[in-house]
Amino acid sequence: MTGLTVLHRELATDTARFDRTFILTERPESGSGGPGGIEYAADLFEETTARWPADSLLALLRAAVEQPDTPIGAVELADRPAPDRSAPAH
Repeated sequence: MTGLTVLHRELATDTARFDRTFILTERPESGSGGPGGIEYAADLFEETTARWPADSLLALLRAAVEQPDTPIGAVELADRPAPDRSAPAH
């Protein structure tokens, strides 16, 4: 259609569409990556449990840049141990 402009917009909701979703956005023009986020079902996860995989990924990426000769298996992934999965979140 002539003159029609279409834009993609994310709508914020109070409901998680999945148990846990990681949103990563690349913006090459910025030269420094882009925004990211975590959407999670609050009845299934506490915030620290939902964030743990993202914190671990950041630690791995930092180590890869700062210590490129370190084997991946030797990288400390987070400042704290993995969450206890045997206990329910709430």
